[in-house]
Amino acid sequence: MNVRPRAGGEVFGRERELAAVDALLADPGPGPHALILEGEAGIGKSTVWNAGTAAARERGWTVLSARGSLSETGLSFAGLTDMLDPVVDGVLADLPEPQRIALEVALVRRLPGEVEVGPREVGTALLAVLRRLSGTANVLLALDDLPWIDRATVDAIRFALRRMQVEPVRLLASRRTPGGVGAQDDTTGAADVLAPEAMNVLHIGPVDASILDRMLSDRLRLRLPSRILGQVVEQTGGNPFWALEVGATLAAASSVSGGVPIPESLSTLVAQRLSGMPPGAHEALLVVSALAHPTQALAGAALESAVDDPSVALALAVDEGAIVESEGRLLPAHPLLGSAALDGLPPVARTALHQRLAGVVTDPEQRARHLVLAAGEPPDADLAEVIDAGARVARSRGATYASLELAELAVRFTPADEQAKLSLRRVEAAELHYMAGDWERVLELAEAVWSGPDPGRDVQRRILGLLVHALLYIRGQAAAQRTADEAVLRSGNDPLLRSIALAWASEVHTVPKTVLDYAQQAILLCEQLGDAADQGALARALLSLAEMELFLGNGYDRELAMRAARAQAKAGWIPFVERAEVLLGFSAKYADDLDTSRDALTSMLAVAHEEAELSSVPVLLGHLAITEVWAARYDEARKHLAAVDEAKRETGPGIGEPASLICARAIVLIMDDDLDGAHSLLTKAGEQGPRIAVKQAAINAILGLIALLRGEDEEAVALLTGVLVTSRAEHLFEPGVRQRPEGNLGQALVNTGRLDEALALADELRELGRRGDRPNLTGIARRIDGLVLAARGDLDGAVEALTDAVRDHEHAPLPIEYGRSLLALGQVLRRRRARSEAQRALRDSLDSFTSLGAAPFARAAEAELGRAQSARSATALTTSERQVAELVASGMTNREVAARLFASVRTVEGHLAAVYRKLGIRSRTELAARFAGDLDGSG
Repeated sequence: MNVRPRAGGEVFGRERELAAVDALLADPGPGPHALILEGEAGIGKSTVWNAGTAAARERGWTVLSARGSLSETGLSFAGLTDMLDPVVDGVLADLPEPQRIALEVALVRRLPGEVEVGPREVGTALLAVLRRLSGTANVLLALDDLPWIDRATVDAIRFALRRMQVEPVRLLASRRTPGGVGAQDDTTGAADVLAPEAMNVLHIGPVDASILDRMLSDRLRLRLPSRILGQVVEQTGGNPFWALEVGATLAAASSVSGGVPIPESLSTLVAQRLSGMPPGAHEALLVVSALAHPTQALAGAALESAVDDPSVALALAVDEGAIVESEGRLLPAHPLLGSAALDGLPPVARTALHQRLAGVVTDPEQRARHLVLAAGEPPDADLAEVIDAGARVARSRGATYASLELAELAVRFTPADEQAKLSLRRVEAAELHYMAGDWERVLELAEAVWSGPDPGRDVQRRILGLLVHALLYIRGQAAAQRTADEAVLRSGNDPLLRSIALAWASEVHTVPKTVLDYAQQAILLCEQLGDAADQGALARALLSLAEMELFLGNGYDRELAMRAARAQAKAGWIPFVERAEVLLGFSAKYADDLDTSRDALTSMLAVAHEEAELSSVPVLLGHLAITEVWAARYDEARKHLAAVDEAKRETGPGIGEPASLICARAIVLIMDDDLDGAHSLLTKAGEQGPRIAVKQAAINAILGLIALLRGEDEEAVALLTGVLVTSRAEHLFEPGVRQRPEGNLGQALVNTGRLDEALALADELRELGRRGDRPNLTGIARRIDGLVLAARGDLDGAVEALTDAVRDHEHAPLPIEYGRSLLALGQVLRRRRARSEAQRALRDSLDSFTSLGAAPFARAAEAELGRAQSARSATALTTSERQVAELVASGMTNREVAARLFASVRTVEGHLAAVYRKLGIRSRTELAARFAGDLDGSG
């Protein structure tokens, strides 16, 4: 079925545009798609839009439509109300209670309750509605004059559409070309309601003389001579609306043979049309254009003091073709007429109009907007009260940006001598800017309150968190710490305010003693306050305490996290990634509790999808990926990394990848034996964005592993030692938080002969393992011990230590460490002449690495097993070659060996070359470190 014109008129000359609409409706592809009709005012966008909506209805689609208007641009959810009004009664009962309540509040069907409704809740509710509707029929969202649809509605639509993947939803919208007559800049950000690849923007251009001739004949019964028609086309630029208006003028003329003056511009034409309109009709057009959702009753009330008979004025405006009625609502016959009528009002008349309208509307937000438009210069205490009330209503309905605009106006109109009210309104504006992500303005407003006269306890309580957070993001940790400390001092003996200040101080400080002291004081005060405590502050202090204990290597206290979760449940809205359950998933894996981490992250991923918190999904997936990397479930990690990339296509790139996600990607590449790819990834990540010490340390930890696998022991020591230095400076003593560099560093230290440093590192790990009953850490410590003992020649002690390490790792949650300890044990057993035991350990190590998919480690184990199985190859050496090999392996130079054997240096070099060739090695290091066992006859 092709798109056909709606009843009431044929669509002339728009075959290309109608075909594009037909293609949109016929597109079988998954997920939302959009067609944006763009063109100058009067070009015919609405005509094509009307034809598209009619065609969708004929096909059985559910059409949710809204028309933007100048008077509704700042009115919260005006467009959403129009869209959902025909269907909402049929779907409300099927929605989960939180979504139903949010939608009822947004649509003014319910008064706001105790829990504040925000844009996310309304967007989630709209998403649920669209999914339910699309389950029974295809859905078309039809938005005419998109830039004039209120921002709250556009934000809800963007939220919903960007979270739909398979539902048959299509968007048909129109917008005026920027800069054209009657155009408005797209301040709502409506241009990005979908990803660019899902949006087709179609420019609608002028029509030619033949099309205009048909239009004039059909609409006006007017046939113009070719010369006059050519003048009309040239002067109007092929704009249908302009041409029809000119045609109406020509049709009223007694003769057109000599030509009729055509206005020089569309603006002039509209102005002429308005000036020729009877006063009552013009006044009715003004009222209808300035009101949001004008009904006959509301428009009549607004006209009572301006005309003799409101009903006559409205009827006259209809007869003049200035206004029309649609579904019980009055509208300008064309958006140009309404905007031109309002723009043409002198300032005094405009003020009078909006004062009159403020007296008849009942919605506090609408009343505030009309009074603002009628207001003079600030301050104005009475007006500030009205605006503040409007801002509160908009906020309670989840219209953040509309509320923010009014909140800023309330601040602006509040007299400076009303300090208490001014401080409170600044706090409310700062909270809204926080929701909108404008940290600079949050800081500006928060500092004005903090540095001004004492605003009272409640205002201080609300502003403190905003101020500390803003300082942290804008000026850095030191500035946030100074202000938090000042807040603790200023709180005095007020236990509630002091508990809040202490909680924030515990979050921004990093010195363990300070954090623990602040957090514990805050928790104690909250416990003493009981039900009067600030639950958000209690949760924050509990989480700060749990995090610092983790950083100190004491594990993650799950009970503290659960206490924080219970407090957060009473505290109202909490950013998703700051929820205690999410932080449990993030933190448990650092302390080797991979099962808890996996369960918590998987559960919160489901919650994120259920609540449409998809901006948090990439972060959750990234942490889940590193959890599975440490669990050596590399296929699962790959799935999560692929899901991260898919989620980012939906949510956007955000602020960059966290270190955990970068490291997960790199380790997967390493296990695929792509060391070069992993090195390139890590190097690029280190060069991008601000250079954050902890992030760079995490990257260097994985670069150190790559260096170790490449045999670049000195480079590995330099990188991994740097990781420990940086981590300790940042008070990060938990190995998991610093990407577990200890096992790799211990091996590199042994390889380079720094045995005392290796033992000191083992002691640190042993203490952490003992303290937290963590066999993974004690196993790594014992492996380092065994490597040191072997390097010192105590092979019996080394075997004992490495056997204990293997035993520890049999029960540890990081399987890669089990294989590495087996590998080390097999190497030492070979040197100890225990051939069968060595081969068994090395074979088990190879099997472990192979089953895990750890390619570079499997390759190393295979090589070691091959050497163990061919240990007798050493007997192929001649007596002289064997003597040279033993002395070189002990660390002597060629010249020292020559002196010891009473031979020439050249002879020693020849024998050494033969040893290399027969044993398949390339360096003195390999001879000493890897083949010492062969030379003494061990296996």
